[in-house]
Amino acid sequence: MFGNFIAKDILRTEQEWIASDERFVEPAIISYTSRNEKQRQELWLGLETMTEFLSKSDKLRYEFCMLGEILSDSYCQSSFMSLNLSSVSLFSNTLVSDITFTDCVFTNVKIYLNNIEEATFISCKFYDCEVEELMANAGSLLFLNCVDNNNFIERIENFDVDGKAEIETEFVDDLTSLILSRFWRVGSASLDRLHIPLASIIKAGQAHEYSKREITLRLKMLKRLSFLEDANDGEYVAINRLKIAEIKALLGK
Repeated sequence: MFGNFIAKDILRTEQEWIASDERFVEPAIISYTSRNEKQRQELWLGLETMTEFLSKSDKLRYEFCMLGEILSDSYCQSSFMSLNLSSVSLFSNTLVSDITFTDCVFTNVKIYLNNIEEATFISCKFYDCEVEELMANAGSLLFLNCVDNNNFIERIENFDVDGKAEIETEFVDDLTSLILSRFWRVGSASLDRLHIPLASIIKAGQAHEYSKREITLRLKMLKRLSFLEDANDGEYVAINRLKIAEIKALLGK
């Protein structure tokens, strides 16, 4: 009832509808999920101004609820957290770039690679997902600590684009040292921790003005070179104890 009351208020407001609290939006959305397409579109249009005050995660989720697809072009350089998307087409009708999904679950989702440039998925789960087409920009999707049930990730990561390969020589730079020093702090005589939360590493990197994508690429490289490895918890990354002597040398200890 409360959601219907809010929705009616949105629709009868002649000027822009703006609530004092964004939490009023969700009840209205829920109350209209079973309405017909025209009614859902009308409500979403009435919420147009208010959506600018929502988190990108909430806006994306509500847009799917109301329209069944993403039409907004405001998601570039956005981060999405803890979304649970099911039976939708992701970015089938809009172009996006430099986006990040963290701790999200995708079930029976079709991803349109040709409309995505530079997307990073961290600690996400994919169930029965597929891509519309493996394009030359498949390499712009990065996956870190993600899992699937149908080799979805492997198909994308192994797609050969002109024999693409990341340059792994001379990888010991400030970013590498920053990541490894999270396990072995400067001035410490011994290894401090075997497991580090991914969020902690990303936060430290961003504090030094590295992008989430740059940090993810370096973490993947360090895992590929066996300096780091998967932890039991998908939210963490672990140091490879067999590489401790090499890591010590890299850090100049």
